[in-house]
Amino acid sequence: MDRRAWALAVMVGYDTSQRLSDVLAVTWIDDDGEGIRFGRRTKGNNGVWGALFPETIAMIADTPRDGDQIIIDHRGEPISSWTHFNRVFRAIKKKADLPDEIQFHDLRRTAASGIDAGGGNIEPITGHKPGSSAIPHYIVPGKDAAGTARSVRTNREQKSERQSSKDSRPESEKWRPQRDSNPCCRRERPVS
Repeated sequence: MDRRAWALAVMVGYDTSQRLSDVLAVTWIDDDGEGIRFGRRTKGNNGVWGALFPETIAMIADTPRDGDQIIIDHRGEPISSWTHFNRVFRAIKKKADLPDEIQFHDLRRTAASGIDAGGGNIEPITGHKPGSSAIPHYIVPGKDAAGTARSVRTNREQKSERQSSKDSRPESEKWRPQRDSNPCCRRERPVS
């Protein structure tokens, strides 16, 4: 069976940091020869434009225009089922001796982390709003960020140890927060 469509989907997913469903839905109208516009209908008026690497552009140029969608299987049919895509993707991973834990979505995280590490802004690429709580999910920290996180964690643990040494309550009561020390547990007295 021809795996060209799966290779193209992986290349487009990595280049653009888009979801599998968006990659599989790409049409010829969305391709401008340098990149692809995703989600005109789902990601706002203009959608999200993703640049492509030269190898991906060349592979798209060599793809037969047998229908509306770019990513088609060996019969010329669009791959519209995640289940079908993932079943073949698992077989490819197994043959390539890659860990089974690798998922298509990891391409999105890898691309977003690379953009972030290079100083880029990933919100426009991923289609999330600025400040979205989903953004940290996509960024895999490098050594510098991991070192900073370790320092913060160590400082937090040291602070916690200092606070617990000041706590004079019996051990059986220490699991309960001290009302006076926790600002969210304090209640203001009503003013009369």
